Amino acid sequence: MIRSPALDLVAYPDEGIRERFQEAGPFDVLVFASPFAAELALRAAPRRTLERAELVAPGPGTETVLRDAGLAACRPDRQFSTEGMLELEVLRDPRGCRVGLVGAPGGRSTLEEALGDRGAKVVRLDLYRRIPAAPSEPLLDALSAGVRLAVLLSSAAGAEAMEAGLPERLRKTWRSATFLVPSERIAARLRRSGVRDVVVTGGADAERTIEAARAWASRDRPRT
Repeated sequence: MIRSPALDLVAYPDEGIRERFQEAGPFDVLVFASPFAAELALRAAPRRTLERAELVAPGPGTETVLRDAGLAACRPDRQFSTEGMLELEVLRDPRGCRVGLVGAPGGRSTLEEALGDRGAKVVRLDLYRRIPAAPSEPLLDALSAGVRLAVLLSSAAGAEAMEAGLPERLRKTWRSATFLVPSERIAARLRRSGVRDVVVTGGADAERTIEAARAWASRDRPRT
């Protein structure tokens, strides 16, 4: 296994996070974008702000971080994505509610726009930023050797950042890899960039990702 994160997550200072929550005031609902967002909020946000709001997680990883801190959160049962969260009862009719989106700048605007259209007062709470990470030496060595890879990706931004960081001579080999991604949206963006072999796992959770990776390894690969 080769580890090469496509994006580094850089937290803002705890003091700034604490002030941002205090200035924003109370919330009816807080929606966390990732386990890292939950960890930062738990570390720096006023505890009473978290306890008074209904908490929403995109998947089991974020839910576990919150639960381990003694906070209950709801999450989608199967579709661990923006679309899955929008089907949750707490977000179906948020008219008049103050909803905080806890995460990082950039990325999709679908959740913010959909909640605004449903009548929520949406406030962004950016606790960290994403910056492109340099490809690891083991990844560069594998691509240089022409090794056929199965690449696990959780976001389209990560895929684009990784390819942009590769030397031009290795990009064709990169695009010839098999990409395991959690959603059809990410798969479509990869195909538009020239990737041919994409497996949609149906979620970013470990269980489905491992199942898809095993299927690929046995050459019994689910195709999209």
